[in-house]
Amino acid sequence: MDPEFWGQGLAKAVVGEGLARLQEAGRSAFIARADAANIASLKVLARYGFIAQAKEGPGLITLTLVLPTVPMPATS
Repeated sequence: MDPEFWGQGLAKAVVGEGLARLQEAGRSAFIARADAANIASLKVLARYGFIAQAKEGPGLITLTLVLPTVPMPATS
């Protein structure tokens, strides 16, 4: 995200809504990338459980989140 938009709460809204929709679609593993200088976005991702995995290029961090899956009960 462009630094011009940092600090406006956009990451919190986008991550929360995005994770909810993807989980509804049956997804349980996620990848996010954030600028290493964007501390607020990194904190938002950490609050959702994302873990830093790698640095890519200058200043880019890749984070992952894997949520446990719960098997659905069989239908009769």
